[in-house]
Amino acid sequence: MIQSLLYVTLITAVSAHRFSEYDALKFVLGKGRLNTHVSEASEHVTEWEPTDGPETLYIACTGYSTSIPTRKVITAMIGETNIHTAFADKVENAVCFAIYASSEEAHKIKKLPTVSACTRIPNSLKIHESVMYILGLTKHDTEVHSALAAAYERPLRSHKSNLQIVVSSGVGVKHKSAGRSLQDASAVKHLLVNSHPAHYVDMLTRDHANAASSAWEQASVTLHAAHNDAFSHETCAFHKLSIEHTGHSLVISNIHEIDTTSFPHACYASLLALLASQPETADIRFRFPKRAFNNYNKGIVQTDVRQQSYPYQDAGIDGSGQVVGVGDTGLDELSCFFRNEDGSKVDRSDFDNPTYNMSKRKVIQYIDYCDDTDTEGGHGTHVSGTVAGELIGSDITYENYGGHGMGAKIAFFDMEFSSNPERGIRYPSPIGENVFLPAYEAGARIHSNSWGTSYNLYDDDTADTDDFLVNYVDFLVLFAAGNDGSEGYYSLGNPAVSKNAVSVGATMSSDAADIEKMAFFSSLGPTFDNRIKPDISAPGYFTYSSKASGTSDTETCEIVSMAGTSMATPAVAGMAAQIRQYFTDYNNTALLDSCLYFNGTDDLKMNTCDAQPNPRGATIKAMLVHSGGPMDSYESNGYDTKEPTANLGMPPDMYQGFGRVSLQNVLPYPGVEDVMEIYVVEACLSAEQSYTHTLQIGGSTRPFKATLVYMDPANTIISTKMLLHNLDLTVEDADGNVYYGNGIAGDDVNNVEQVYLQTPTITNADWTVTVSGDVFPESGDGTQCFSLIVSGEDLTHVSNNIATPTGGYDPGNCNSNGEMLVFVTAMDSAGDGWGTNTYEIVNSSGYVVESVSLSGAVPNDFYTTRSYCLPVGDYSVELVDGGSSGATEMAVELGQCSLYLSEYKTSGEFSVTSAEDCNTCTIYELNMLLIGSIYGVPYGWLGNTHYTITQTKGGSASYAGTLTTGMLLEHKYCLVDGTYRIEFAQVADDDGGFLDDDFLAYYFGVEEYAIYLSDSDGMNVALAPPDYVVLTIENGESTSVSYNSDKSSDDDDNGLSDGAIAGIAISILVLLSGVVAGLVYCLCYKKSGTSSIQESAVETPSPMRK
Repeated sequence: MIQSLLYVTLITAVSAHRFSEYDALKFVLGKGRLNTHVSEASEHVTEWEPTDGPETLYIACTGYSTSIPTRKVITAMIGETNIHTAFADKVENAVCFAIYASSEEAHKIKKLPTVSACTRIPNSLKIHESVMYILGLTKHDTEVHSALAAAYERPLRSHKSNLQIVVSSGVGVKHKSAGRSLQDASAVKHLLVNSHPAHYVDMLTRDHANAASSAWEQASVTLHAAHNDAFSHETCAFHKLSIEHTGHSLVISNIHEIDTTSFPHACYASLLALLASQPETADIRFRFPKRAFNNYNKGIVQTDVRQQSYPYQDAGIDGSGQVVGVGDTGLDELSCFFRNEDGSKVDRSDFDNPTYNMSKRKVIQYIDYCDDTDTEGGHGTHVSGTVAGELIGSDITYENYGGHGMGAKIAFFDMEFSSNPERGIRYPSPIGENVFLPAYEAGARIHSNSWGTSYNLYDDDTADTDDFLVNYVDFLVLFAAGNDGSEGYYSLGNPAVSKNAVSVGATMSSDAADIEKMAFFSSLGPTFDNRIKPDISAPGYFTYSSKASGTSDTETCEIVSMAGTSMATPAVAGMAAQIRQYFTDYNNTALLDSCLYFNGTDDLKMNTCDAQPNPRGATIKAMLVHSGGPMDSYESNGYDTKEPTANLGMPPDMYQGFGRVSLQNVLPYPGVEDVMEIYVVEACLSAEQSYTHTLQIGGSTRPFKATLVYMDPANTIISTKMLLHNLDLTVEDADGNVYYGNGIAGDDVNNVEQVYLQTPTITNADWTVTVSGDVFPESGDGTQCFSLIVSGEDLTHVSNNIATPTGGYDPGNCNSNGEMLVFVTAMDSAGDGWGTNTYEIVNSSGYVVESVSLSGAVPNDFYTTRSYCLPVGDYSVELVDGGSSGATEMAVELGQCSLYLSEYKTSGEFSVTSAEDCNTCTIYELNMLLIGSIYGVPYGWLGNTHYTITQTKGGSASYAGTLTTGMLLEHKYCLVDGTYRIEFAQVADDDGGFLDDDFLAYYFGVEEYAIYLSDSDGMNVALAPPDYVVLTIENGESTSVSYNSDKSSDDDDNGLSDGAIAGIAISILVLLSGVVAGLVYCLCYKKSGTSSIQESAVETPSPMRK
């Protein structure tokens, strides 16, 4: 009680950062889900106040700096199992919690002084938008609907008989849902079979009486009509559904039976409405069926050259002493790559009562969940051979086709019925407890999985993977990225989207001339929340490995060739076993001081890297990422691919991740790699602490690299931004040049960051590598642990320490001094930096607060972001031409202050009026979304294309700007009363052939040059060249909007397609204030020559696929 009062006392001194209920839902669920279910959601969200009723799911938000004490107070009120951080964003200055509470508890939480929003999640918003689209429950009055549905064609390759609906409960996190699970399966089925199908649909419609989706209304009408026409319990075939509990989830199978009814859409709506109406329900989404996706390859991974040379294996680093878990289609133990001397097999066992036998030569555990064999030439035998296969007997024909970790042993989990492989990969959920844990108990610390989906969203087992890797700190899981790369960006699916697991892409390996190319089929990132994926790449096209005979009693010794990320993943798993052996074996004489290991608490101990008994999983992942080297290109190889052939620069990017793995880039060893030295750090930070490592570099023949990896706590399944705890990596050289992890100052999206300098220019002088922490709301002890790898030529350790900073980056520190944390994004349309050109921020006294140039940033060298704590006052910012070529490629944006500089506006002013306000608009605010190419190389608008806003009546104000780089950017303007003309200028007629003018139009009805205009008065206008909009503002409100088209039939159609388009939903990832975030916007208009704007409600797609 005293502790709770203390927390209350602490937080009452801090006023809450204000958010609306709509903001709370948008932060956590994403705008896509809100717009899919509710039209004009922002006008009706205030009606979703807590009301009398049972415990259910709420969202509560507070400011970033008040998140820790606020969470402690809420935890004291409702208990740890009923709260989980669901959103954390420093730029938004917001942390939101999913809380499972009664209405009375929710009212008390809302009254806390630091809680600015607390709202119940309406029933319909528990249904993920992808479920609505795939089941055809979106509005049917949009001509573009079929194009939006195309985004889900990949996951629907399988018949609905293989789809399952998964209902998560509580706060949407497995280990916090005990006692909060849904009614048992039989009770739910009883409700389905014995309730009128329209009953729960009517309840859901009333939940949003003022903003009901037509899907629910139409379903209600249909089901009531069916009742009048002799309704029976078989009307919707609910009695044919299979319902079971798995962990904290309810899993519903056989949903294809609903398609056999007279009105499947209405029955699907009834099923979803009933599930969503249960107060315990947190989230409803699909579980898609999982599917399965070395001679020279091993040489490439060890030496970066296509050769049959294995220097690390020859030195005894072959994975000996390690156990690798493998889950796949089956394993032929009688193959010569796995066979025991006596021909015996390991005993079969169940996942819930697993056994193992370390005396076996290779396979020490076999969980026969499906069966206990593999099909002829089977996938599982092949990948297991790539991990750890080792030839037995005197026949050396295939001695060069052994596994990458050929000294390791295997704990195997059989996931496919050999007699019916069409059923795909199967395993018992939750995956951590039932698949990973048996292998862990058998000694495995690495787990390889060459299977997955093409569904670019989290599912319950992806979240469970994150959770397992946080709790089992010395374990690491790998997943194949997938083989859908020909279908373009966002083709990487779950579970490979896991933030804590390693996802593996594939490179070419069949010809020496091609090994520097990415394979055309390797699935591309980013993830739905714009994290960098895949993590790394490895040879996978083609791979020779062990071949299964297809029988259970035949000894064989054959190999077979396969291609895919399925082949790349076990190669990396075998390499991970080699790295782990490098740490755990005693080899001091060989290693000397070329690899130093720092671990501990505040006073880190320094040792050599060997004889470390239990390296963290994050450390092995960091070593794999650190080993990556740049690939030259992505090649379509004559195949029909969405993305064209592209030259690749320095990693990371969405093709190669952090590059192709190579042991030579990360393991110093005499006679193999004698020049590079490496430091390995395992440490933990408390909130707002930083770790600084000072060292010197003795030469520049090896790159200087620093890689940060940490296991971030599992997020709730309902969230659309998965990172919760943010750590940032910076490197500063002796001249004061600062390099940011992934080229982004304050990257709060990725939990993998790297600084990569191919040729360091300063040697024999101090460099500092710093890891900085923010707040850690989901940490039980208030800390976040991390692994840091630093390498270069002839490193010299100077010092290292952990300290708590006094001011600087955190908004809480800015606020405590009455300052505002202002983010400044510098962009370059060519990606080659600014040279001597800079931007300057000057205060009212003429003092230059900052002068900065853009020398290049990752990814793709197109932008970087810095932050400043600025006191209240007036400032100016200017683009300064220092004489370098490319001044016209510069742009600077201060999104918080609505200030956008480019060659069309080179200077501007802004005023900081408080810790939270900059250029605050109190009159009319115009929102503009600048829409460009959604190709992964973010060229923005090419040529001199820009927009102009000209005041034609009431004044002479004028504005201009452009989409310098990126796919979508938001510009806001504060306009006084008057009439304005908004239009494009100098639109490029020819974009050089890189952009396909029809690409966007095919999916969304727009092309590469478009602007979406909106305001608080409900205006929704889509603008494309050479059209223009005339806007009249009176008394701070838009009173007249006219849309004009200057197109003639002979013009090249660079704009929106003619005809009525009632709704265009764009779901793409944007660069906003230097932070990449997933946002969804609706373009709502009707166009017919010159007309006033007609608004209509629209449905938006999931942000999973563009």
